[in-house]
Amino acid sequence: MRTIVLKEDATLSPKLKKNFPHSEARRYQADLAETIYRELSSGSTNIAVEGPTGLGKWSLVDVGTVGSP
Repeated sequence: MRTIVLKEDATLSPKLKKNFPHSEARRYQADLAETIYRELSSGSTNIAVEGPTGLGKWSLVDVGTVGSP
């Protein structure tokens, strides 16, 4: 397992932003969605996401999987 420290001020790429369910990403959300997308695009098949209540894990996993292989 690998731990990834998320960036607070990341932004969503246009590809992910068009599928994001809210008008703006909160702190850490953009980096989490981009990280999930990047990991899936590079061939990862198992990703575990742990974060506090309210981070938006479920919608971010959904957005991060859009367009990945």
